[in-house]
Amino acid sequence: MKNKIYISGPITGHPIEQATQRFAKIENALSLAGFDPINPMNNGLPIDAPYNEHMLRDLELLTECGSIYMLKGWENSKGARIEFAEAVSRKMNIIFEK
Repeated sequence: MKNKIYISGPITGHPIEQATQRFAKIENALSLAGFDPINPMNNGLPIDAPYNEHMLRDLELLTECGSIYMLKGWENSKGARIEFAEAVSRKMNIIFEK
């Protein structure tokens, strides 16, 4: 069974097309590496849904995973810092983009 891995990184404040492409690229790479990636850009909510709704859904998706992949720049993202803290509290495997 593949290990579900949640992709975390900055979205807010970046052009949506750029963020979508970046997350899709990592999703593909993680899939090729044998993971079952969970991409928050595809969380089932409309892109223009309120921030708090996206965060609640994303945290729900995170709880289904055993690992989290932190994209470069995550430290500058409020949402990614929240996801990181949740991953630490759950003692998840944390992988950082090099």
